[in-house]
Amino acid sequence: MMLAEAEVDASRSKADARKRTRLACILLATSAAGAYANSFAGRFVFDDLTQIVNNPELRELWPGLAAFLGRQRTFTTLTFALNFALGGTDPWGYHLVNLAVHLCAGLTLFALVRATLRLERFGASTRQAAHGIALATALLWLVHPLQTQSVTYVVQRAEALMGLFYLLTLYCTLRAAADEHGRRWQWLAVLACALGMASKPVMVSAPLVVLLFDRAVLARSWRELARRRALLHFGLALTWLVLAATDLVQLLGVSGPTTIGFGMADVSAREYALTQPEVVLHYLRLALWPDPLVIDYGWPWVESLADALLPALVLALALLGSAVALARGHAWSFLGVWFFAILAPTSSFVPVRDAAFEHRMYLPLAAVTCAVVLAANALLLRLRGPGSRLGPAFVLVAAAALGARTAARNRDYQDPVALWTSTVRDVPGNGRAYTNLAAVLEQASRGDEALAALERGVERMESQTSETSRVYLAAALDSWGNLLVARGRSQEAIERYERAAQVWTLAETHVNWGSALRRVGRYEEALAQYWEALRLAPDLAAAQNNLAWLLATCPRASLRDGRRAVELASAAAKAHDFADPAFLDTLAAAWAEVGDFEQAREWQAKALALAPAAEQAIQAAHLELYRRNQPLRDGPRSAE
Repeated sequence: MMLAEAEVDASRSKADARKRTRLACILLATSAAGAYANSFAGRFVFDDLTQIVNNPELRELWPGLAAFLGRQRTFTTLTFALNFALGGTDPWGYHLVNLAVHLCAGLTLFALVRATLRLERFGASTRQAAHGIALATALLWLVHPLQTQSVTYVVQRAEALMGLFYLLTLYCTLRAAADEHGRRWQWLAVLACALGMASKPVMVSAPLVVLLFDRAVLARSWRELARRRALLHFGLALTWLVLAATDLVQLLGVSGPTTIGFGMADVSAREYALTQPEVVLHYLRLALWPDPLVIDYGWPWVESLADALLPALVLALALLGSAVALARGHAWSFLGVWFFAILAPTSSFVPVRDAAFEHRMYLPLAAVTCAVVLAANALLLRLRGPGSRLGPAFVLVAAAALGARTAARNRDYQDPVALWTSTVRDVPGNGRAYTNLAAVLEQASRGDEALAALERGVERMESQTSETSRVYLAAALDSWGNLLVARGRSQEAIERYERAAQVWTLAETHVNWGSALRRVGRYEEALAQYWEALRLAPDLAAAQNNLAWLLATCPRASLRDGRRAVELASAAAKAHDFADPAFLDTLAAAWAEVGDFEQAREWQAKALALAPAAEQAIQAAHLELYRRNQPLRDGPRSAE
């Protein structure tokens, strides 16, 4: 009888556990959906435009194995291609996938924390509270506004996918140690790790972090770890070959599209390392108080050791304390090591293009959140004892506040003007932010405000002396010139381009400068600027195209060179797979200049077929000239 009663109690206990798990999953899903419900109205912004909207790799579901392997984010690119195949460039579907990835990561974090804290190595009070601690950690992490850059900013799906597979790798490793079918879980861990490597290179730390997790939490000694799971860790180490294969394909000449905008100046490893302590402390502040949130910091480089000393000392003590505690067998210290290990690829001494981006805290935030929840739980146990409802109340209030801030941040992504207006307000020294604000203001037909934004940006950047600030200043002056040209103020634009070229050498500036000079009839100077652009960037299609146009259509016969124009125009059109009507327009003009009107008519007809409605009248006029065997002289262009 007693045995039967025990079996009934055990069955009820399992049923209750399953019910609690279902309720927890429902709470996590509804909370995430509520916080991100308005993200579906978000627009494509910033790098979304280059990596998704204007990325030719996504136009076919499978553009070829080499094209995908040639990118560092193979799996991420594949998911974007699937999105494009199903819904084109409608942002709604991309936001749906991003939220689904984020929710899956949150559910995995819940399962990982709960299963870890239920291990025998933890005390009875911790094991008893494991479900609540895990639920609180996952809930706060899911709705935290610091995550918006990885969820609502579509292109940062790479970070969320990496985070999901990182968590899955840890969870499968834990199950491999506890489950009787451990070998199956080991294979799943290796698969998850490989997919993470194919999602984003930040996954590079995973094999080492999993090894430390195994030793700190699962194995009682290194000998036991090697005896029971040596094959698993060998398999995880092999996933580094995914990154190595990507580098090999890139060395063979296959590469993906570049990122948007003007690149940041090169920075030394010393400057990068001196800057990162300040950046990491800023990340930690945002984890505790997520305001203001910024899409693009343009963080200035720290050049003085004295300026970096205090934040570096704080972080060094935190890292040393975590490492020493881990070596002494304190499992909780793994959270500190995990935090620093995940940030290491972007927040150490290896320079990357930008010093700070909020999406880099996507997974490290899980370590911070778990540490805060564990500390709060220990404090409440000491003050109130087990069974207190004060903890759940605090968690729900915090989750509601964080979710409201997340929803508010999502609204910024619905309006690019609001997004970039808040950016220049919060980081007024970021020149790239001013150029992006001006661009979206121009798209919203608010040209005067765009010019004013650039003028304000230039005024603030002219007093800054760092190399990065000079690049930003040159970019802002270049954009200022472009806006003036669009308003027929080419002479004023020439002054801006000249100033930009004096501040920093950008091939694109010389192209734009040349076009402004051509508009005011200064043809020899325009040619000189185009040639200078090609000297700086021999394969720059815009420079090839614009130079070819002037060589083919210049009103001054002494400056025309039809054969060179055909050569340059062909190279430019080929760079765009002969699918850009503006480049085909130039190619047709070049063939007309050498007297081959049959070729001119053929390319012009293709340009007309590809041209949008607003450009078809110009294209048709050019075609009519070639039908009359007349070359084109400088006049309206479809590219302008």
